[in-house]
Amino acid sequence: MKKSLVVKDPLFGRHPVLYGSVAVGRPHPFGDLDISIYTPQMPMREMLALEMSLALDIDKKLEGSPLSDVRLINTLPLVLAGKIITGGILIYCRGDDARVEYETSIQSAYFDFLPVIHNYQKTYLEQIAL
Repeated sequence: MKKSLVVKDPLFGRHPVLYGSVAVGRPHPFGDLDISIYTPQMPMREMLALEMSLALDIDKKLEGSPLSDVRLINTLPLVLAGKIITGGILIYCRGDDARVEYETSIQSAYFDFLPVIHNYQKTYLEQIAL
């Protein structure tokens, strides 16, 4: 049975994105529901409180489902933010212009940095294979 989720608008942010194993259709028993949101800059304590309160609210709504893991995308490393934007599933959007502007800036930086990421991964794998 599908469950619907009523999100905490406006606290949920402008454009929540589902990412991770559930988003790619490969959930597993020990997995969680990975959700990223974008919020304006705020003090670190408030960001952590927002992540926790949203995760708890989602978990209450989706009883018996995997627990949620909410992250503020604008605080994540570029590598993860880029992967979320390029491979995640947009849940809903409020303010499409702001979303497009943010995603474009992250994608530009991510794809510019991607060769460095791949080179680092290649070097790392070569080192552990010795």
